[in-house]
Amino acid sequence: MNDINTEITKTDYDNFSILHFQELSSTQAFAKEIIHGDLLHYSNDLLFKLMNENKFLTIISDTQNSGVGQYGRSWVSPHGNLYMSCIVKLDKCDVINLTQVFALLVHDILLNDYGILIQIKWINDILYSSKQINSKKMGGIICEVCKLKDGKDMLQSKDVLIVGIGININVATADNSICMRDILKDTDNMIGQTNIIDKVSMVSKDGMHGKVNSGDQINIVGLAEKICHKLPKYLDQYYVGGIEVFIDKLNSNAAYINENVILYIRESEIKGIFKGYDKNGMIILEYGNGVRESFHEGRMRLADSSDYIL
Repeated sequence: MNDINTEITKTDYDNFSILHFQELSSTQAFAKEIIHGDLLHYSNDLLFKLMNENKFLTIISDTQNSGVGQYGRSWVSPHGNLYMSCIVKLDKCDVINLTQVFALLVHDILLNDYGILIQIKWINDILYSSKQINSKKMGGIICEVCKLKDGKDMLQSKDVLIVGIGININVATADNSICMRDILKDTDNMIGQTNIIDKVSMVSKDGMHGKVNSGDQINIVGLAEKICHKLPKYLDQYYVGGIEVFIDKLNSNAAYINENVILYIRESEIKGIFKGYDKNGMIILEYGNGVRESFHEGRMRLADSSDYIL
């Protein structure tokens, strides 16, 4: 169980509330403990109250000592990056499609508010590449469906969704990763927006131009707030139009399009050319004979690379 003695703040906004901690084992695990009513100091009555007002709850932690990524892999979580999990009501239960939707949400915020163009690697990875930098991982999305504890009938749905988002903001956690700060430090035309840089920064927060200096830190909570403010809009679009309304953008920003890839599904390896997403959000592989097939699961890597970006 998570240590709950490190809470920094609880902040209420129009559509959501944020619980901010210094350290947790993982924000995903903490979210599950709230949902299941396992925490003495954090009754899930708070969650029900928010959801009945069409709001959601977000957990942020400065560090995680047992962060979890896709397929239960360990997520290295040093101080300086974003680790957040949002608990929202769930109307549709296609977790794969929702992972894609939230990856596009992150894509749009990073592009429009920070001037960073990313690619989305099936199914949940956020990659960055440029003329000088080969594809490096900058973050990931993980979506999980949880059942509310029995006996609670205040909501129409018994299912809730936990959206976990991890983004390397100020620290690159591995050799094949990169952080926003390093990208912007080498960018000559950084877009100036409020909340990008902390007050201690040497760079002005209002309409800044030029590079981020070595001592600058990007505002972590500011990015989390941006994601939370936009999340209901993207979720509503998905509930109304399904994944089809996002397909064109997915294909425009997909990593490894028209590249030879290997798809790992359980014990099988499937080789083909990645041709993008079909109307259902499934990935399309084309074989040597021109035949195409769609898949809704699996881990993908480039066929000519021995390095698999997790």
